Amino acid sequence: MKYRRQFIWYYENGFSTYQNVPAAHYEPILWFSKSDVYTYHTIREPYKSKDRLKHKIIKNGKVWKPNPEGEMFGKYLR
Repeated sequence: MKYRRQFIWYYENGFSTYQNVPAAHYEPILWFSKSDVYTYHTIREPYKSKDRLKHKIIKNGKVWKPNPEGEMFGKYLR
């Protein structure tokens, strides 16, 4: 098994399941693969506003239509 990467999944409101301890606002996700050959399926998060799905955006002459499955995970990570 080969270690690939660690992601930090951030929750804006924390976990709702915690009652007697402080809320956790993030969760580490470890990515492993069985070999050098693997399949990666993109992770998508729902858009915060469903209004984005109704309209196309035209910028610099290019048409962008939001993906109905949501935005790419880690879009703002650097």
